[in-house]
Amino acid sequence: MNDHGYTLAEMLAALLIIGLAMAGLTQAVRVLGLLQSSATRAAGEQRALRRVEVDFVGLLDGHGPFRSDETTLTGNGRCCQANANLSPLGPLGPLGP
Repeated sequence: MNDHGYTLAEMLAALLIIGLAMAGLTQAVRVLGLLQSSATRAAGEQRALRRVEVDFVGLLDGHGPFRSDETTLTGNGRCCQANANLSPLGPLGPLGP
C-alpha cells in the first residue's frame, strides 16, 4: 500500500465542502442583489413623490391659475367655505387655451 495522496472518499468530501461553500456564496449574492434592487426602486419612488410634492406646493404657493385675498376658511372637516372673489390674472400663459 502507498500512503501518498488522498483517498477517493477524502477527495469527494473536499469537493462536497467546496460545493456547499460556493452554493452559500451564490445564494448570498442573489439575496444582496434582490435587496439592492428593492432599495433602488424604493428610492426612485421617494424621489418621484418628492418631485410631485414640490411641484404641487409650488402650484399652491401662488404659481397656480387662481388668487384669493380671503384668509379665513370655515367648515366641519368634510367641506369648507371661503368667501373668495375669483378674477382673471391676465394672460394665462402656458396654461391657457
